[in-house]
Amino acid sequence: MSSLQAQRLSRDDPAAVADLQSVFNGAPAFSLLVEGKLPEPDAAEQALEALPPDIDYPDKFVFGYYLDQQIAGCADVIRGYPEKHCAFIGLLLFAENWQRQGLGKQALQHIDHLARGWGCQEIRLGVVANNQPGLVFWTAQGFVEQSRRELPGYPADLILMSRGL
Repeated sequence: MSSLQAQRLSRDDPAAVADLQSVFNGAPAFSLLVEGKLPEPDAAEQALEALPPDIDYPDKFVFGYYLDQQIAGCADVIRGYPEKHCAFIGLLLFAENWQRQGLGKQALQHIDHLARGWGCQEIRLGVVANNQPGLVFWTAQGFVEQSRRELPGYPADLILMSRGL
């Protein structure tokens, strides 16, 4: 198998938007689990546009992860959020036919390297509590639960997790 290649996706590039949408469309079980519905037809545009408070687009990084020129997965990473010494993973997702092949771990290594280059000391993320596969993955990667909070519009609480770099 070829090595995983990361490419930053632009919200201004229709091909990148289409690639990202194909990841969402290829992972319907994830959307059903965490949102209670199939992926929206504009899920990629929503993902590329979404920003946390006090963050602007230069600090938002959406990556496509490719194998042999074909997109397999994606990540949404925010530099300096929620604190300057942190990187926040908003999403790490692979299409179902690419899951359970070690690609998530490879993508996380890419994110770790990137965050270290930014001077970050910690990675944080949130997992919807009913996403058992996600919880298993993140726990296996050394992330620990920090807190839980209600997530309006979602079927379960959000578990906030972190890991030092």
